Amino acid sequence: MLARSSFEINRSVSKVLWAVALLFAITLLTQLNQSSARALSLSNGQGAVNMIGQYENELADPLVPSYVKAYDDNGPNVLGIGGAVDIAMDTVHHRLFIADNNSGRIIIHNLDESNELIDYVPDNVLGQSNYYDRYNDEDPTDSNLSFGLNSITYDPDNNLLFAADIYFNRVMVYDVASISNGESAVYVLGQPDFTSSSSDTTASSLSSPSHVRYYRDGVTSYIFVADTENHRALVYDVTTITNGEDAAYVYGQEDMLSNVPEPGADSLVFPTALAIDSANEKLYVGQSLLSRVFVFDISTLASGADATSVLGQPSFISEDDPDLDINSFGEMVNGLALNASNTHLFVSDSENHRMMVFDVTSIIDGEDAVNVLGQADFDTGIYTFGASAVNEPMGATIVGNKLYLADLTHDRISIFDITSVSDNESAIDAIGQYSDETETPLVPNFAKNGNDNAQNRLGMDYPVAIEFDPIRHLLFVAEEHNDRIIIHQLNGANELIDYIPDYVIGKPDFVSSASNDDEGVSEELTASNIANVSDIALDYENGRLFVTDADFARVLVFDITTITNGEDAVNVIGAEDFATYGYDDGSNVDTIYEPEGIDYEPTEQLLYVTDQQYNRVMVFNVSSITNGEDAVAVLGQEDFSGSTSDESADGMEEPLGVLIDDDNDRLFVADTYNNRILVFDVATITSGEDAINVLGQENFDDDGSDTAIDGLDLPRGMTLSPDGDQLFVAEEENSRVIWYDITAITNGEDAVGVLGQDNFDNKEEVATQTSLYQPHGLSFDPAGRFLYVGDSGNDRVMIYTAENGDSDADGIPDSQENSGPSSGDANDDGILDRLQSNVVSFMNSVSSSYTVLEVNSDCAIESSSVESESSLGVHDGGYDYSAGFINFNALCTTGSTATVSVYQYDSDSNNLVVRKYKATNNSYTTITDVTMSDLTVDGQAVTKAVYSVIDGGTLDDDGLANGTIVDPVGFGNSAVGSPNTGVHQTDLLRQFNILWPSIDI
Repeated sequence: MLARSSFEINRSVSKVLWAVALLFAITLLTQLNQSSARALSLSNGQGAVNMIGQYENELADPLVPSYVKAYDDNGPNVLGIGGAVDIAMDTVHHRLFIADNNSGRIIIHNLDESNELIDYVPDNVLGQSNYYDRYNDEDPTDSNLSFGLNSITYDPDNNLLFAADIYFNRVMVYDVASISNGESAVYVLGQPDFTSSSSDTTASSLSSPSHVRYYRDGVTSYIFVADTENHRALVYDVTTITNGEDAAYVYGQEDMLSNVPEPGADSLVFPTALAIDSANEKLYVGQSLLSRVFVFDISTLASGADATSVLGQPSFISEDDPDLDINSFGEMVNGLALNASNTHLFVSDSENHRMMVFDVTSIIDGEDAVNVLGQADFDTGIYTFGASAVNEPMGATIVGNKLYLADLTHDRISIFDITSVSDNESAIDAIGQYSDETETPLVPNFAKNGNDNAQNRLGMDYPVAIEFDPIRHLLFVAEEHNDRIIIHQLNGANELIDYIPDYVIGKPDFVSSASNDDEGVSEELTASNIANVSDIALDYENGRLFVTDADFARVLVFDITTITNGEDAVNVIGAEDFATYGYDDGSNVDTIYEPEGIDYEPTEQLLYVTDQQYNRVMVFNVSSITNGEDAVAVLGQEDFSGSTSDESADGMEEPLGVLIDDDNDRLFVADTYNNRILVFDVATITSGEDAINVLGQENFDDDGSDTAIDGLDLPRGMTLSPDGDQLFVAEEENSRVIWYDITAITNGEDAVGVLGQDNFDNKEEVATQTSLYQPHGLSFDPAGRFLYVGDSGNDRVMIYTAENGDSDADGIPDSQENSGPSSGDANDDGILDRLQSNVVSFMNSVSSSYTVLEVNSDCAIESSSVESESSLGVHDGGYDYSAGFINFNALCTTGSTATVSVYQYDSDSNNLVVRKYKATNNSYTTITDVTMSDLTVDGQAVTKAVYSVIDGGTLDDDGLANGTIVDPVGFGNSAVGSPNTGVHQTDLLRQFNILWPSIDI
C-alpha cells in the first residue's frame, strides 16, 4: 500500500499551486478557457475535414490530401519506387521504363538526346491511373497490372512495351508511341482476353511468367518469355500480334504440353531471367532453384534444343548446393544483362545481394566470375547499405557504359559506370530514394531504403500518438514504425500552417531509419535514437516530452523549450543510463519491460506508464527526475515483483493505453487484451488497488471482444472531450473511435457515438474520408475545435471538426446532408455532401424532395434557403414552380465566372426551363444558356441544370462585381393554357444570394 509519501500534499492545495504556476500560460491561451464552453458536436460516421500524411502529389504546391491512400510514408507517390524489378530503355525516343511491382505500375522517365536523365521526376505511369493509386487487384482488366508485375521489355521497331504479369499469368502489350497515364494495353499474350487469368500448360497459356525480352531476327520480331511455373521459355512471333496467340517455339521442354522440371541440357527448372545477345545469336536463361544460367544457340530457333553452356554449375546435370563462391549463385537468379559489346554477362545473384560479372567471349562450363558488384569480395553476401551495396538485385539493362540495376529491397534504381568494372564499386546515381522530397533540386540518398522514398518528410508510418503544446504552438506526432516523432510548428491559434513538418526527434533527420552495421540493420542504443515509439506525453509547463521507447525498454525525456533535429534526451526512466537496455530478467521497481502507453499528470507531476509485458501500470514522480529512478506505485499487480495477467478488478492483460482525468482524480487504463477500459480512483494511489468501474465489459470477470455499442476490441489510445464529460477510445481491431458519457459511469455502459464506421455494428478496414483502420492516438486541439486521430493502419492523421454539426460550414447541418440520397452524396460525385463547402443538399420544403446546389470547388456556400413563388413580390403567371426558388450565399473569387449546378429530385426535364427572378424590379426571365439533363441517383429521378453566372453580370441582381451574387432561380414548368410569362410546375432552383469574394458573375 503506497500513499504518495514525501511528495504527497493536500490535493486541493496542490491544484491551486499548479494553477498559479500556469497563470501566465493560461492567460496566453484564452482558447483553452473557452473550449469547455464549446458545444461538442460529432455525428456518427462523419468524415474528416483535413488530414496529414497522405497526399496526391508530393511535388504539388500546395499539397492536396488524398483520403484514398493508405500506405507507409505517403506511398505510392511520384518520386518513390515500391519494389524495382526490371528496367527497359528506349534509346530511339529517349525513355526509361521502370517496373515497380509493389505498386503494380510502370513508371516512365523522359531522357535527353544522350539518353541521360533529365530529372528525377517521372513523366508517365502505366498500370495505375495516377502515381498515388495502388489497387490490390483481384480481377484483371485491360489497363491494370497486378503486384506480380515482374519484367518489362521494349520493342523499338514497333514502339511496343511488353510487361510480364505473374499473378494474372499474362504478358501485357502497350502501344507507347504516345503515352497517357493508365492507358489500356492493346494486346495480351498467355490469355484469350484481358479479363482472364487462369494458368495452364499449352502453346497459348502461361503459368507465372516472370521475365520477358525482345529479339529481332531479320524482319521477324520475337518475345521470349520465362514461363516459370511451366519450367520453360516460350518464343512468340510478334511481328503481328493476336490476343492469346500460340507460342512459336519452346525451350526447356520437349513440346508445348510438357512441364517436367529435371536437370539436363534440354530442360529448364524455374527459369526466372533472360538475356539475348542478338549479335552472336545467344539466349541466356537464369534458373533460380538449380542456381544456374544456361546458354542456348538461337541462330536457328528450335523447340526442345539443348543448351550449349552453363554458368553457376560445373555441368548441365549438376545440382550442387548454392554457395558463396566465385563461380556459383544462390537460389535466386533474377536478372541478366549483357554489356554493349556482348563480352560480359552481369548476373543478379539476389540471395547473396550481389551482381556477378562473367567474361562470355568464350564460355567454359562453371567458369569463375571476373568481377562482383555489391560486395567486397566473392566470399561475402551480406545485406547492407550505401552507394556500393545492392540488396536483392533484380532485372538490369545496359546502355553504353551505364548499368541500370533494379535494386529491389533498396527500392531504387542504382546506376553504375561500367566503362571498366571494379569489384564493389559505387553507383554514380540512383532513382527512387532522395534526401528530402520538399527540396529542389532532389539529391539521391544511398543510405535510404524502403518503399516509396521512405523514410521521408511528408509521409508517415503507423502514427500512434498525438500531442499539442499550446504554449509553443507545436503538434507532435509519434510514428511507431519510423521510430520517430515529427513536429509541426502551428500558428498562434494552434492550427496547421502547412503539411510539412519542421522538426524530428528520435532520428537525426527526416530520412534516417535504423542505424546499420556491417551485418545489416541494428538499432543503436543512444540518448537520441528511438527503437520503437508507442506513445508520447507532454508536460508543456516545464517543456518536457516523454517518449515510450518500447524496444529499448525505457522512457526518454526530451527538453522541448527549444528543439533541434535528432536532439539527445535529457533523462531516461526504466534504465540506469542511455547506454543500457531497460529490461532485466524479472519485474522490478525501476524497470519497464515493454513501455507502451504514457500520460502525464501536472498537478503532482506524476507519470503513468503501461508495462505491456508485465501487465501493469507504473507510476513515477517526475517533479525531479533521476535516471533509472524507482516507481512510486503500481497498478495491475499487488507489488513490483508481480507480472501475471488477469481479468479481475485488480488485474490486467497487456495494457497499451493510459489517460489521467486530473480534474476528477480518475485514471483510465486501456486493458487492451482484456478488451476493456478500467477506471481507477487515484485521489490517493494504493499499489494493486481495484478499479472502480469498467467499460467494454459488463463486469470485471469478462474479457471477450465485441463489435457492438457496449463492446470493445483491442482498445488503445484515449482522450477526454474539452469539457471532460466524454471519454474517447480508439479501437484497433474494430477500426473505430467511440465515445462514452462519463459524467456518471456505469459498468458496461453503451457508447454514445462512433467515428470511422457508419454504425456500431460495422468494422470495415478501408481508406476513405469517413473511415479508419487500426486507429491509436487521439487528441483534441487546444481550443477544442478539432479531434485529431492517429489512423495508424492508413498511415495518416485524420482531423475531425468537433465544434458544431456543420462540418463544411455551408449552413446545412451534417445530419440533414447525411440523410440525403446516395447515403449523403446527393450529387453523386463520390464525396459526401457534408464534407464539401461548395455543395449543399437539403430537404426542399416546397417540393418535399431533396435539392442540391453545387458551385465551383474554389467557392464556399455559406447559407441556403428555399422560397415558394407565392412569397416573392409578384406572381409569374405563365409558369408553375413546384420546387420554389433557391436562395444561396457563397464565397468565391471577385469578378470570376461561376458554374452553378442545380439538382432536383423526383423530377424530369420535360417542359422545364430555368427562370430567374429579379428582386429589383420583380421580374422573371428565362435563362437561355442552360444545359439540362435527366439522371438517376440512388434509384431516384433527378433533373440537373448547369449554367454560368458572372459577378456583376446580368444574372447578378446587384449588378456589381463585388463578390456578392444575388440570383434567385427556379425550375419553371409552362402552365397549361396560360401565357408563357411566368409559372408552372415541377422543380426547383430557388433564389441565389451567392456571396462571391471574387467572382464576376
